[in-house]
Amino acid sequence: MTTYILPFSNIRATDLPRVGGKGANLGEMVAAGVAVPDGFCVTTEAFDEFLAASSSAVQLMDQVDALAPDDLDGVRRLGAQLREQLERTPIPAPIAEQIRVAFEQVQGDHAWAVRSSATLEDLAEASFAGQQDTYLNVRGLERLLDRVRACWASLFTDRAISYRRQHGFGSTIAKLSVVVQRMVQSEVSGIMFSADPLSGHRGVASIDASWGLGEALVSGIVEADNYRIDRRSGALLDQRLGAKAIEIVGTANGTEPREVSPARRTKRALDDAQLAALVELANRVEAHYGTPQDIEWCFEGGRLFLVQTRPITTLFPIPEGGDDNGLHVYISISHIQVMTDPILPLGIDTIAQAFPVGKRRIDEPCRLIRRAAGRMYMDVTPAMLRRVTRKRVPQVMTLVDAQMAGLLRQVVTRDGFTQADDRPRADLGFLARDLAIPVLRNVLAALWWRDPAVSRAAVERLTCELPTQFSEHIAAATDTAQRLQAAREVLWGSMRSVMLGAFHVVLSGMISWKLLTRLCKGDPRVADLARGLDGNVTTQMDLELGDLADIVRTHDALYERVRHDVSVLLRPAELAGVEGAQELLSGWQTFLDRYGHRAAGEIDMTKTRWAEDPSSLLQALAGMLRDRSIGGHRTQQRAAEQAAEQSAQGLIDDAPFARRWLIRRLIPRMRLGLSLREHPKFIIMRGFFLVRGAVLQVAEDLVATQRLAKIADVWWLNYDEIERAVAGEPMQELVVARRHEYRGYAKLRPPRVITSEGEIPRPPRAAELPPGTFAGVSASGGVVEGIARVIMDPTTEVMHAGEVLVAPFTDPGWTPLFIHASALVMEVGGLMTHGSVVAREYGIPAVVGLDDATRVITSGQRIRVDGDTGIVTILADAEPQPT
Repeated sequence: MTTYILPFSNIRATDLPRVGGKGANLGEMVAAGVAVPDGFCVTTEAFDEFLAASSSAVQLMDQVDALAPDDLDGVRRLGAQLREQLERTPIPAPIAEQIRVAFEQVQGDHAWAVRSSATLEDLAEASFAGQQDTYLNVRGLERLLDRVRACWASLFTDRAISYRRQHGFGSTIAKLSVVVQRMVQSEVSGIMFSADPLSGHRGVASIDASWGLGEALVSGIVEADNYRIDRRSGALLDQRLGAKAIEIVGTANGTEPREVSPARRTKRALDDAQLAALVELANRVEAHYGTPQDIEWCFEGGRLFLVQTRPITTLFPIPEGGDDNGLHVYISISHIQVMTDPILPLGIDTIAQAFPVGKRRIDEPCRLIRRAAGRMYMDVTPAMLRRVTRKRVPQVMTLVDAQMAGLLRQVVTRDGFTQADDRPRADLGFLARDLAIPVLRNVLAALWWRDPAVSRAAVERLTCELPTQFSEHIAAATDTAQRLQAAREVLWGSMRSVMLGAFHVVLSGMISWKLLTRLCKGDPRVADLARGLDGNVTTQMDLELGDLADIVRTHDALYERVRHDVSVLLRPAELAGVEGAQELLSGWQTFLDRYGHRAAGEIDMTKTRWAEDPSSLLQALAGMLRDRSIGGHRTQQRAAEQAAEQSAQGLIDDAPFARRWLIRRLIPRMRLGLSLREHPKFIIMRGFFLVRGAVLQVAEDLVATQRLAKIADVWWLNYDEIERAVAGEPMQELVVARRHEYRGYAKLRPPRVITSEGEIPRPPRAAELPPGTFAGVSASGGVVEGIARVIMDPTTEVMHAGEVLVAPFTDPGWTPLFIHASALVMEVGGLMTHGSVVAREYGIPAVVGLDDATRVITSGQRIRVDGDTGIVTILADAEPQPT
């Protein structure tokens, strides 16, 4: 006989497919000795039998699964029919009989809480909680059976269907158990997070409490008390007493809301002893699961009960930590590299392998690079424990991300951060000997005695020679193992070679800029020097793409052919005999040879490159061809160069005689450094592209020997794991586990700064701004009003001339969009990040570091971007946009 009922005492976590998330967690807590009101679960087998009893319901479920995720009318119509069908379907007799037996076995004349427990809720990687119904204070067997059936039908409420459709789950995948539990008539109840949901601090419990049953708090009809407690010491850190004007209490037929007396409204809902008991419960439950928990609790007659627990799925994970117990602070490399999307494991390991600090051997793991939710963090604790670097690192960081610099200072200036413990200090001797002193020596040379032409020639030579050396080194490998080792050696040498051979020129340009700003006392003409730069590899790329568009515009037949289908460039035979086609195809191939190693999000080596899929370039070219005018991009570049030359001469002419020689010396060094700012990354990305090719060859061999199922699976491994696969170890199970691990990472927003306690420091509250006005960081001056175009993926979305580009971040793969942009707004970045540099180069206003820009601004809104003050203002609602 099928068992349709399981008492809590017989349930463990492994029973989740039978009793759902809520039921499995209650069984775990009973087994752990936590006080849980007595009860049982009606299993998913009973649910399956119930559905099978209605063929009409099964047919309706198939129709629901055929709906588009956004078809709300269809969801409402079919959901109503499905619920109606189920609510009149009798519960099969064997199931009803087992519920009756369980009902009579729980001692006492009391009411019941009847709760839905879906197999897709209360999971560690995603919470589908709250999508189905709960019934409280249910009395009598017949009413209990009705409520069990109502719970089953609630799997098909409009909100539950929509939520599953949006997350890609079908109706047959979702199963429903029903938790039947003795009703606790609580005097006070609430919700406790074992980690602070606002700051993320894992050592702080946050407790909401109100009078009566917890339904008042869960349904949001009461303003509860909130208590924040240090879980280690038990100290009450903060309390905020809510109005608590309403409480929900049990009645003969269910529950009802009642007004709370004025005296009780202002009284603390929890005393110190109750708070201590709750913190002890939080510690116990979290220790059991090993992850922060969202706990529903209640007190009845002075006794504390747990009525539900689930993982907190919204916390950003703490980066993989060090070996000591001291406080560490991590900064987001993902923000610094303007790539806040999750990066696959091999992409992260590629950067860690290339990173020139934190390890001394190629086979040594980088001690400073940490991983969290598919993002990269750097442990800056060793540097922050040294007085000199504690001051200098945030100063330098201000150029990249001013908000990150402020948050870092906020943490490291707290009392006790620098106290002596076993945290490692930075090995300044190693850094100085291997990197700092050589770079500094070259910076001084570039600033004071080396001719800028010599510096430029050296960087240009490195740009040509280093990738050639990398390519020859990989090509010399004779088997799979050697090829993988050669790829790792290229990574080990790429960033170090670039830092020693090119970074000093960029750094000298930044120093020159800062010195000029001081010498010229903030004269705005200094900012003009950052425009019209000669030799900026990213700007040159845009100019060459514009040249290709000009070739098309010059020939009528070619223009008509390409304008209507730009992808014809990938089918050259179709352009045979068309005037100008040969010149276009030759230029296109030359462009791909030079820049095909680039891509949007290119810091992630696992991203497809333009040489492999140039569709985003073709989109940019198509956008250019909306305008038939020829040579505009070159004219704009020459105008920017002339404006910069005029500003340079004006600064020299207007300078006091004693400073004139220094200003004349610094201007070409500033412009040289800024013009070569993109070269280091350009070279490193060439190296990454070569490594990518080598890894794909290795992956082909692993697929052929059945150690991987498909080539793309290699992105889910790190280099050590690929090496083990080459040696014969199957890796497919690990790939599947990694894919599962990454589910949900895209929804987590990575913080700029996070501590080893999980705390995410928050910036000070900004001064009050008018509605529709937002403050960021000024990155390029000027004021523009225009139509916003919010773009999340430059490979699939198109901009139109004159629009304001609003983006989470940009890198060189986004640069073709700047040709059309009248201004730039970004969520991340600073003065020296890619988008800021390109905006100044194009002479368009830019505001960066504006949190949630892609959420608070929508495409089609008319906005004002004030690059002088860092203010963005929404002027009008969205208008219909061209596609």
